[in-house]
Amino acid sequence: MKSHGTSTSSFYKGKNQNFETYDAINYSNGSIGGSATSLSNDESDLESSFNSELLQSTPEPTSTKENFQLKEKQWYEHYDFLEQIIHNGPCQILFERSHRNLYEPEHFERIKGTLLEWPSNYKEVNYEYRKKGHVITKSVEFWWDDMEKYLGVDDIQFILNTPCHENLAQVYDIFVSDSVTLVIVSERLTSGLGFFITHHRVFKIKIPMTLIRSILKDILNGLKHIHNNGFYLGGLCIDSVLISDNEEYYTRSYRERNNISISGVKVKLADFGTAKRINGNDYKNLVFRNRFYMAPELKNRKENYSGALDIWSFGCIAYELLTFEKLVSLDGESDKLFDLPPFTDVQASEIEKKLSELKNDDMGLLEVLKCSLEPDPEKRATSTQLLNKGFFQ
Repeated sequence: MKSHGTSTSSFYKGKNQNFETYDAINYSNGSIGGSATSLSNDESDLESSFNSELLQSTPEPTSTKENFQLKEKQWYEHYDFLEQIIHNGPCQILFERSHRNLYEPEHFERIKGTLLEWPSNYKEVNYEYRKKGHVITKSVEFWWDDMEKYLGVDDIQFILNTPCHENLAQVYDIFVSDSVTLVIVSERLTSGLGFFITHHRVFKIKIPMTLIRSILKDILNGLKHIHNNGFYLGGLCIDSVLISDNEEYYTRSYRERNNISISGVKVKLADFGTAKRINGNDYKNLVFRNRFYMAPELKNRKENYSGALDIWSFGCIAYELLTFEKLVSLDGESDKLFDLPPFTDVQASEIEKKLSELKNDDMGLLEVLKCSLEPDPEKRATSTQLLNKGFFQ
């Protein structure tokens, strides 16, 4: 097969030095963003080609999710390989270029109430990668004869039952290639949050609290939307959080109309391969890929997981953004999920001690951390409760 198929959440891991857009990102002041620049000719042409009256119109759906049918396509007829990001057994994650114009929704199936629905502002967001036709493709080889089986895959169930949201990666396309490989095509952003944190740690650049607040708020808004629609991600970690600077993500006119700072960032959650229904009966099949972000109830093999899993992972990410360190140590632990030692009171005390040692100028974040990292999932804060904290107001 062309290097063009279960899932991994390490988007962009260690690959960002090869990005075509890397030079356009200014990290010198501790943030993605940087100083204002004049509008490029490409962006000027792009914006002038749009009728301003139509900029905020949502493309009509092509079908409903009840009538959705997975189609077979020849992969190479629709996408060109650019770069391999992950190849893990039957799964691949690639950067590719679409043959179809990403500003022309009529070339794609659009389904209302799903992640396949196009947002009303699609002509003014993620314009750098849309105009280049750059996408992320995730493929998994299943070798199933029955097309209906593919519809039961966790990614597909999540995509077809979760409405589009500004903090979730837009899905452009889903199809089966060569009768064996499920392919999911979604939008590309500049990098993963893991690379962003690593860069700041290596060059000893403190991330401004305003930027930490913005990143965490976007993550929580994405989680709130997911939980309100009856799902939990189950595999949230720094490598499944995508990030772009506002100057690159939005057109200039959109930033000006909506008072969006060029020094800020846009954050989206991606890779839905571990997403499950809250209170569903498939929790035993949950495979958590990154143990640094694993909630106590998962380590203790509890049942009937909920969005509280994601909130713990969120707390781990927040701690890492602030300190550049992992919250938990895995020294001496097995690599196998079901050989892991249970979460203990000793570990809870260690985490509490780490939080008490934080020298944080904004104590509001410390409150968010404590509420997120409550060992008891029944007492752990929800995404809505966290968003109502003073830190995010």
